[in-house]
Amino acid sequence: VRNPALRQVPLGVTQKYLIVTCNYVARAAGVTKLMGIRDAMARCPGLVLVSGEDLGPYRQASKSIHAVLSRYGPAEKLGMDETFVDVTEVRGAVAARGVGNGYSSGAAVGVQSAGVESWQQLLTVGSMVAAEARLAVRSETGFRSSAGISSNKMLAKLVSGLHKPDDQTVLLPDQAWDFVGASLACCIWGGGASTPCG
Repeated sequence: VRNPALRQVPLGVTQKYLIVTCNYVARAAGVTKLMGIRDAMARCPGLVLVSGEDLGPYRQASKSIHAVLSRYGPAEKLGMDETFVDVTEVRGAVAARGVGNGYSSGAAVGVQSAGVESWQQLLTVGSMVAAEARLAVRSETGFRSSAGISSNKMLAKLVSGLHKPDDQTVLLPDQAWDFVGASLACCIWGGGASTPCG
């Protein structure tokens, strides 16, 4: 965001002797988070390195993103680059469409017939709110984001990384067991890697 000329080149953010994060161009070349700089340069000789020692710009970006997301419901920060937004209280007319990817089929989540609110209906509303919030983050701060929409924070966190860097995924409660069962233990939030294992 600070230097648009770097968007299409492999980029690594460094602290001390490590790549603390990198863009998707660098990841495609084999660079990973927490890789040593020497190893990263061996895998990707054209890697551009930017110092991440000064956390000031990252904290300011995090604050700006959090301010946008806070407009959509109670927002809970998790580190500098993740936020849980509880949209439980969001109600109203629900269009017969979802926004984002369904876990099992890749299709958008639809709405069941009118009547008692189902998880499918509630998560469709959540999906629509997430799409609007992500669009606001992009237009107001310049940052792309991914989102996971589910019935609890752990499941939402787990599916949030499935369609990065700029999409979202809905996981219905009855799909949770299959999804979690298909993931390795290292993928469970708090137990290891923060993104689903491949």
